[in-house]
Order: sequence, then structure tokens, then C-alpha cells
Amino acid sequence: MIQYHLLKEAFAWRKIHHSSIKNNPILKGGVRFPFPHSLRVGKVRKLSGHLHGPPWKELSHEPPDKPTLSCATKYINHIRPTFVLTKTIIMTKVWFITGSSRGLGLNLTQAVLASGDKVAATARTPEHLNGLVAQYPGQILPIQLDVTNTPQIQQAVDTAIAQFGRIDVLVNNAGFGITGAAEAFTEEQVRSQLETNLYAPIAVTRAVLPYMRKQRAGRILQISSVGGRVGNPGLSMYQAAKFGVSGFTEVLAKEVAPLGIFVTSIEPGGFRTDWAGASMSYAPAIEGYESTVGWRVDFLQNGFVPVGDPEKAAKVMVDLANHPAPPVHLVLGSEAVKILQQADAARQEEFEKWLPVSRSTDHDDAGDFFAGAGEKFAVKD
Repeated sequence: MIQYHLLKEAFAWRKIHHSSIKNNPILKGGVRFPFPHSLRVGKVRKLSGHLHGPPWKELSHEPPDKPTLSCATKYINHIRPTFVLTKTIIMTKVWFITGSSRGLGLNLTQAVLASGDKVAATARTPEHLNGLVAQYPGQILPIQLDVTNTPQIQQAVDTAIAQFGRIDVLVNNAGFGITGAAEAFTEEQVRSQLETNLYAPIAVTRAVLPYMRKQRAGRILQISSVGGRVGNPGLSMYQAAKFGVSGFTEVLAKEVAPLGIFVTSIEPGGFRTDWAGASMSYAPAIEGYESTVGWRVDFLQNGFVPVGDPEKAAKVMVDLANHPAPPVHLVLGSEAVKILQQADAARQEEFEKWLPVSRSTDHDDAGDFFAGAGEKFAVKD
């Protein structure tokens, strides 16, 4: 995508003459002749109706570092336009989105395509994306992917690179929830939660990172949850995975920052997708958990109406991919904000209450850890 801008030059070029240069102490001192960058490099257009001469003048080279008077005069006489047409290259981004055929992933895929960017859209059933393929020909590449299948992950990334040449934004969105008491889940349910919601985003990220590292640029959005910051009864396995994603994001963001790669943990509250509906599964009920897990199950199954709008969340993420300084954690939804504020206050109160005990466990001869070599382990943003 190319945008053209007309820039009015700050210098009155046609009024400059020999005497003004000869009598200018700065120019006499041999300082680089102050041509604006847009005149030193690029094409200069003389707009019809304002100036005379051929429609285009193109500079074959830049003026020398120490111009002579004749050289300066040559450039002044040759380049007189008051207006300069400059060209700004705005490259479309290439997104790699997992779980793109439903829920928040579908909303995001639609928003990205509407913005003009391209998407390598992965899904277990890529045929569900046929409507978008027809609507945005050439912009979307559906790729079949089960994120728990490690060989498929690398194959999907390679396919996207072969088609588009790069990946600018990775979104690890694929996932699902499960509700029940921690002891009620089957071994298969536990492994499925961790493989899909934790191991998979780590694996996809590791597959994409070599390309972003070579590009020295990239954005990674990990779709976590406010449940990756605050624990809730009934969601132990789901939120264990999301806590892992948020922690992985914090560490990774620090590792890859020097490479020009930004990593953000997106932490939404309830949004109006099918997360708590068709995609939610449940463990069998167990006696004794009626007031905790039982209440959660009843809440999700009977009249739960999330406050979050997935289309608005998608727009936020599209904008975030262009932000010069994105956050490491981004909470979405007023409900999530309130939950996190309450949890942080309770956590801080508990921390202060037990602080003397925390400090009492140092060795008797221990000094200030952060005063010496331990300073290297301090948390740095």
C-alpha cells in the first residue's frame, strides 16, 4: 500500500542566490548544504499551474558533503519547486491466527482482513472459512491445523511462509474451557487442557520465532484470560494453563525485546462468544463442591450473559499490532478489570500481612541480595 503526501518545503528555494550563500557563515564553513531530505533523495514534481517546466525532475545523486559555491548554485537553479511529492511505503502485515474459524478468532480474522492485511488462518476445519476466502480473494490462506499436533504446527508455519514470505503478527487463539472440581477431571481431560491451552501456544510461538528473529521484527499476541491472573473455583485446569501462558509471555517479552519483537498477553473477561456455550465441557459433579464448583456450573449454564463485545476486542488487537509500545499484559472488559483490581488488592493485603515471615527465612549471614551480583536477577521491564 502506498500513500503520497504533498509537503511544502520550509525553504524559499527560488530566493536563494550567490550572495546569500557567500555571506552565510555556516555555509562558508563547509557544513553540508541544508537541502531537505525529500529534495536530496527521490522525485521532485513541479505541479502544473504553479511552476513551469517538465512534470518530473529526478535527482541522480545527493549533493556533496562540502559543496562549493558553484555546486550550490547548480542545485538551486536545477531544483526550484515549492512542493515536493514524497512516497511513504506502508506494508500490509501478514497474520498467523490459530483457531480462526469460530469465536474471538473468527472476529479477529474478519477484522484483520477488513483492514487490508493478510491472514494465514488455521483451523481444525478450514472449510468453515470458505466464505471469507470468497470475500477476500488473495488475502486469506486457510490452513488445516490441530494445534496439539506438533508436526502439523511446523508444516502450517512453513506453508504460511511459502505463501506470504513472512509472518508479522502471530495470534495464539486456539483453545477451549472445561469446568469441574480438580479431582473430578479425567486424566485425558487434564492433558487435553494443558496440551491445547498451554503447550500448543508455546509450540506455535517456538515455530514462528526463528522467522521473526531473522526479520528483527514481529508481534505476538497470546490469548490468555483474566483467569490467567486470578483463580476461580471450577476452572482449575483451564486457568492453570492460562497462568502458564501469561508467565510464558512475561519471560518471552524480555528475551525477544532486543530483537524488535513485542509480546502481549491478551487477558479478556467474559465475551459473547461460544466459550461458555457450545465449546465448554464439564466434569461429573462430586459431592461437597456444591457451593463452589456447583455454583460456577450453574452460573455458566443458566443465564450467563458476558459483557464483552468480541468485535470491539478484535479492533483493539488490530490496533495493538500497530502500536509502537504495546503492553505485556492487556486486560479486556470492565468485568475483568474489576475482578483483577479486587484480586490485586487482596493479594497485596495478604503479602503485607505475611511479609515478616517472608523475610525471616534468610540465612543469618546473608546480606542484601540485590546489592551485589544478585542485581542481575532483578526484574527489568
